[in-house]
Amino acid sequence: MARSLLTSTLVSSGLHGGLIDAAALAVSELATNAFVHATCDGPRQSPRTVELWTYARLCPKPQLVVSVFDTCRQWKNGRRDGDAFEEHGNGLTIVSAVTAGWDVHLTRARLAASPTPGKAVRCALPLPRNWLRPYAADVTPAQAARRLADMLTVRGVPIELRGGLNGVYLLRVPPDLNVWIEPRAFAFKPGNADRARPPFFDLESVTESVLHHHEQHAADSDPH
Repeated sequence: MARSLLTSTLVSSGLHGGLIDAAALAVSELATNAFVHATCDGPRQSPRTVELWTYARLCPKPQLVVSVFDTCRQWKNGRRDGDAFEEHGNGLTIVSAVTAGWDVHLTRARLAASPTPGKAVRCALPLPRNWLRPYAADVTPAQAARRLADMLTVRGVPIELRGGLNGVYLLRVPPDLNVWIEPRAFAFKPGNADRARPPFFDLESVTESVLHHHEQHAADSDPH
């Protein structure tokens, strides 16, 4: 299901060839990992929600990002030698081989009826430069700020949006993250990471970075 959904989406987006083959193989492994191995200890014995996300980004380089979300925040990579899951144990090795890399980050569901915490396992694949279409360079900081605020609010993240001074807006996410919305770009420094300045095109990627910072802080603050 995930493989066919992603393939049809990428074909309709004008992508083709080896990129689609690699993305389809990677998402098959990520989805298998979510359904087979993303089980939680305690009352939640299986994922309640699994979602497939894909988007493009320009920073740090032009890439297609493919993510599989599930509502189990615990991370298991599926390697259990000698048991029935062994055939899937190398799934993430396969993902590493056909993509530019993968990672795991805490986030929240996009499609659930209410804010639902979980994690996403995502991979990135290089995008051909001739595919990247010109995006609206006339997007204003006010429009970008409002859109980012809306995308975080709908997923239950408390935010405070200030701005307008000299055309620059400030979006504050508790406890300690400030996102500056400047002409043509966002600017922020999540935790100990390097300062980032992605363009407005990377709205989806910025949203995920902010969500991860917020959710990671909540997890670190939880005594349980």
